[in-house]
Amino acid sequence: MKVLFGSFTMKLSLLFGLATVLSLSTSTSVEAQEKLADAAVHPSTPPFTSWTVKSGTPKVVLLLVHGFGLHKGAFDSFAKRMQKEQIASYAVDVRGFGDWHESQGTSEKKSKKAFQSNRLHFEQSLVDIGSALIWIRKMHPKVPVVILGESMGGAFALQATVMYPQLLNGLVASVPSHEFFGKSKAFAKVLMQSLAPNEQFDLAPQLVERATVDRKLQDTWKKDTRAHLAISPKDMLKFQLFIRKTEELAPQIADKPVLMLHGTRDRLAKQSGTIELFNSLRTADKDLVMVGSAEHLIFELGQFDDHTFNIVLSWLKQHYCAPAKAS
Repeated sequence: MKVLFGSFTMKLSLLFGLATVLSLSTSTSVEAQEKLADAAVHPSTPPFTSWTVKSGTPKVVLLLVHGFGLHKGAFDSFAKRMQKEQIASYAVDVRGFGDWHESQGTSEKKSKKAFQSNRLHFEQSLVDIGSALIWIRKMHPKVPVVILGESMGGAFALQATVMYPQLLNGLVASVPSHEFFGKSKAFAKVLMQSLAPNEQFDLAPQLVERATVDRKLQDTWKKDTRAHLAISPKDMLKFQLFIRKTEELAPQIADKPVLMLHGTRDRLAKQSGTIELFNSLRTADKDLVMVGSAEHLIFELGQFDDHTFNIVLSWLKQHYCAPAKAS
């Protein structure tokens, strides 16, 4: 074991439709890509943000996937720092978060529309990620593409690596743990509201206040209008099933470089879950870093420090940036 992206927002016209839901339990990577290619055109496209390099060709392209309750903009500081290193980044909103999320309206029509927008769609988000990877590959045909996800995004990144191996060169999974502190309390709240399975309840006390002890960061997160911190009992159960699916898929990663990270001060996700996933990977090229200074968030909302940033940068350079030839 070794221990070692000016930005602009846009909506991309994806090459493939987003209407087909992937079956995570039985799909192979080939079947998943066939479903992606055969999907019908969807009327809406997933929101993207990009941080392209100022000039020339990027050394590496990152696809960033955010954690629960956050959105693509949470990677802004990290992506801009990578941009200075000639590494381009793209970030996508998971369905139900960020620009997918709409505030509830007063009219019945608007409320119904908002409800549909607020709903979480994990399998459909995996299709979005696959479509984004195809687009990135078309834009950067000869550049290594690495997916980096944090928390829930780490689970998405890991599952996408299994489903789209031909589109990815590597994986960085930050806090992909499927085990959480205080899970019994959260589930008790779910059970109490199970008679209204679609009613949203505030997850901020269980999420934000466990993710960080920094009161200023807590307030910033809670006040962010794009941060969806409410969830229904029905979607909570779907989330748990989705996260647990990571356990089943991790052993299928056998030939991709993988970097996993977990903060030692994390009070939300258990280190044991990340370590278990790391040990189940069959790839020989895998690194696990326990970040002593980090809480739950390591890269989002500017929570990385120079040391942590350089760990990832060094890993990327080691795997995907050939050293300059001596003249």
